[in-house]
Amino acid sequence: MYLDFLSKFGVSGAHPGGIKLTEEIFENEKINKFSHILDVGCGTGQTAAYLAARYGAKVTGMDINPIMVGKAKNRMINYQLPVEIIQGSIGMSVTRRSI
Repeated sequence: MYLDFLSKFGVSGAHPGGIKLTEEIFENEKINKFSHILDVGCGTGQTAAYLAARYGAKVTGMDINPIMVGKAKNRMINYQLPVEIIQGSIGMSVTRRSI
C-alpha cells in the first residue's frame, strides 16, 4: 500500500536522509566504471541513475511495482543513461537466474 501511494503520487525519492545522504554514503565506497551494482527496490531509479552518472558503474535497477519501473525507465531515457531497469522480485530472480 505504501509503495502504491509513492508510485501514484509521483514521489521521486523516498530515501531516509534524502539523496544527499545517499551520495555521502557512496563517497566512501570504491565504485568505478568496473563496478556492477544491483539496485533492488530501485523505485523511480534515482539512486541507479546517480551511480551510473557519477561513477560510470554498470547498474541494474529492479522494482516490483510496474509504475515505478516505468518511471525509472523514463528517467534513464531522459538522462541517456545505460541503466537496465527490470520489473521483478529479488526472491524470484535468485531462484530463476544467477545474479
